[in-house]
Amino acid sequence: MPAEYVGHPFYDEIAEKHLDSEFLKEQSRESSGVRTIAVLPGSRNGEIRHNWPLQVEVMRRLAAKHDDVRFLVACYREQQREKCAALLAERGLDLPVELHVGKTSEIIESAEFCYMVSGSVSLEVMSRGKPAVVMYHVDRLFAFLAKRLVRCRWMSLPNLIAETTLMPEFPLYGKAERGVAEMEELLSSWLTDRDVLSRKVGEMQDLRDRVAVTGGIAKAAGAILKQLDSSGSVEVRWAA
Repeated sequence: MPAEYVGHPFYDEIAEKHLDSEFLKEQSRESSGVRTIAVLPGSRNGEIRHNWPLQVEVMRRLAAKHDDVRFLVACYREQQREKCAALLAERGLDLPVELHVGKTSEIIESAEFCYMVSGSVSLEVMSRGKPAVVMYHVDRLFAFLAKRLVRCRWMSLPNLIAETTLMPEFPLYGKAERGVAEMEELLSSWLTDRDVLSRKVGEMQDLRDRVAVTGGIAKAAGAILKQLDSSGSVEVRWAA
């Protein structure tokens, strides 16, 4: 069936969204001489329960190795922010972490790159041209079923769109010690090797420029009206 790519309304939403300029200015001041990583722990309670403890361990290892790093955590709801804070307190960790609610776009924009749980927010990460390491931790039953039923090669939307691994992915289950070590090593390499990070930024920006087309709704309507008009079966009347 013939098809025409016109974009997606989500890209319009991202392009037209007004960011909190005061928040961005504050983060810019605090980022002077500091490397900022956006941490996206997911929007569902179950995602946070499964993934946040592993993200905390990765952050702990990164902070121990890099004294110039800080983490901006984008929480979806206040209740989830409280759960994230509670785990940090429970483990007695004094990490360079800030937990924010309702500032996901600003946090992504402020960061050099992202450490995220797989989800639709990956499209915004791509739209803002930010590299990311993607994880998704599940229980053993889910992992058992997924290995036998899931046939797609990637779980993050940008990778599926690009049909290649632009965002390194870590599907995890159980204690995931090996995955934690590999994620920390990869994120650490982005902090230490600016050439590697620059290449990742370029890859994400290339994909963004290719697929994050704005005006999708108007283009879709125009394409439909053009098709109807050319068929001659429907009278098209344009509003004044």
